[in-house]
Amino acid sequence: MATKVIEVDERTHALLVALAARRGVSVDQCVAQLVGARPGRSAAEREAVGRRTEEYLREQFGVVITAEERAAFRVRHDELIAEVDARYARHRATA
Repeated sequence: MATKVIEVDERTHALLVALAARRGVSVDQCVAQLVGARPGRSAAEREAVGRRTEEYLREQFGVVITAEERAAFRVRHDELIAEVDARYARHRATA
C-alpha cells in the first residue's frame, strides 16, 4: 500500500503520539484507526492466514471448522468489534 506524509502542527503531533502510545500502536496505525481504516493485512492476506490457520488446526489437532462455525465466529467477531467501538465512542464522549 502506498503511503503519504501529512503535516500537522506540533500540538496535534504530540497528541497523536500520546494517543498511539496509550493504544500500543504506531502513529500511522493510530491515524488509520481514527479515520476508520483497518491497518495491516489486506482482505486477501487475512483470508490466506485464515486458510493456513485452519490447515494447521486440522493437521495438528484434527479440528475441522465447518462453514457454519466459521459464520458463527464471524458474527461473534463483529459483535466484539462493535462493542469495542461503542466503548471507545463512550470514552471519547466523556473525555
